[in-house]
Amino acid sequence: MITSWNVNKNESAVSHAARTFIKEYDDLLIVHELKRGHIKNVSSELADMGLELILPQNEQKYSADFYTAAVCKKGAYTLDESFAAVAFEEYRNRVIVLHKTAVRDMYIIGVHIPLNGNSGFSATNYWDSLIELRRIMPKDKPVICMGDLNTCEPGHYSKSRLYEFMSKGFVDFWTEKGYGHNAEAFPEAATYVQVDKKTGKKTNERLDYVLVTGKDFAKLNIRYDIYTDSSVLFIDPVTHKERQDGLSDHSAIMLGTPSELEPFKTKT
Repeated sequence: MITSWNVNKNESAVSHAARTFIKEYDDLLIVHELKRGHIKNVSSELADMGLELILPQNEQKYSADFYTAAVCKKGAYTLDESFAAVAFEEYRNRVIVLHKTAVRDMYIIGVHIPLNGNSGFSATNYWDSLIELRRIMPKDKPVICMGDLNTCEPGHYSKSRLYEFMSKGFVDFWTEKGYGHNAEAFPEAATYVQVDKKTGKKTNERLDYVLVTGKDFAKLNIRYDIYTDSSVLFIDPVTHKERQDGLSDHSAIMLGTPSELEPFKTKT
């Protein structure tokens, strides 16, 4: 099972996710917004569970407030250095590329897109770097790109860049599986609940995606189903009521076999 979750800088959410989503040796958890100050404690907790935390860069050398990182059974996955040749610059903390240690049968990219795609601190644009990353990566293996894309509004800059990136050979696994994209009409698609600061109105959004190489969709479609675990959200996307036990402002998105995902579906 492969899971991506923006933990909203919640330290306890990482260990919760590790216990919940990592059962088998090749299970992988990608977390976003892991605070730099939480890395030491989280690494220690994970080690006690026989797990390891993989960071995209040396946090002592590159200072960032938070990171996209991976959690897995010790030794199960390896950080792929292909992304090191791509700019990313101040966004290097927001991307990670991995493959299984035993066999490099596919690549997994964890992404956390900045809200506007470019922070303005340099000429680097995250979308440009992501497209360049895809260009230099091997084309003979499936690629799964998943994470918080901060993309939902039609006509928005990030939406157009998402389509540009997808034109390089990716499809949206959720919609290709036949699930509805409109998170208001289909709450099961919601990965975020937007709250209007003025009116308090709550609107379901789909900000987190799983993109896969289109040429490999048929094979991945047989292997995986997809599920959005909204039980971790602060706000229930169906009732729009606040949850006392919510852990994050984002849902977890999961790829797994039907039997792996069934316990999560019955839970909610």
